[in-house]
Amino acid sequence: LVAGTWVFVASVVSRKLGAAAIASHGVVLKVWLMFVLAAEAPAVAGQVIAARYLATGRRARAARVFRRLLKVTLGVGVATAAGLCAAAGPASRAFFPADPAAAAATT
Repeated sequence: LVAGTWVFVASVVSRKLGAAAIASHGVVLKVWLMFVLAAEAPAVAGQVIAARYLATGRRARAARVFRRLLKVTLGVGVATAAGLCAAAGPASRAFFPADPAAAAATT
């Protein structure tokens, strides 16, 4: 609900800013969605694995799975943040629209 509300508010604001802002909002929203879905996949797998261990009474093994998943998720998050920071500015022209106004709004 919160994410849906945020997307709605961002859409309303971008409509008032013009076509370049709408285009850049669409690009950034797609990049954000890609990272959210990529981060969600290991979380779901970890929940299934941990639930299996908990259902069979192996709490220590479930805790180890949780700790490992936490470390991997933290590593992926840091790598993603570093990648996004590296892609900011002039390097982002390779990923974002060729339209100068939209490209300027996304960087």
